[in-house]
Amino acid sequence: MFRKNQIAKFFLAAVLLLVFSSGIIMAANLHGYWALDETSGTIAYDTGDLQLYDAACQGGLSFTNDSVGGHFGTAIDFDGIDDGIQIPALNLNSNTVTITAWVKRASSQGYWPGIVNARTTNTIAGMQIDGETNNNLRYCWNDGGAETWGWNSGLVVPENTWTFCALVIEPSKATMYMDSGRNEFGNQQCYA
Repeated sequence: MFRKNQIAKFFLAAVLLLVFSSGIIMAANLHGYWALDETSGTIAYDTGDLQLYDAACQGGLSFTNDSVGGHFGTAIDFDGIDDGIQIPALNLNSNTVTITAWVKRASSQGYWPGIVNARTTNTIAGMQIDGETNNNLRYCWNDGGAETWGWNSGLVVPENTWTFCALVIEPSKATMYMDSGRNEFGNQQCYA
């Protein structure tokens, strides 16, 4: 799900999800790709290799009313109240995953608004912006508790700037990357 909580406000464009097997990059590894460049309706189409995960807008969000200029083409403007995009369960079953997104933070974020998150009864994983720690990029993986929830990347997502964010999950570590195009590239690792 691409979503934020009630006091988050941001724009989102081009979400990519890669799944790797044994570190080998293969053509069918693009598990999901949502360009979020639709200009009408309430469906975000998955144009990845599998094309199985079309997503539904929620909370009154629609491409008809909420499409805005993005970093490349168009993006979608979340209202900061209840907007979200719900994707079906991805069932990744992997410990090597890369999630990327272009984000433009429009204000200070609230408590753990998600950029890309899975929040089900037995899976909590994804990439967030934590407004309580100066809008740091954060992650959680397989409900890893303090090892992931409490980890501070030190990567502050700048306000009003399109920023490329990436989370790379490997068997023994997670690495977060951020590049705002303002010579603010950074990466941080958390070891399992």
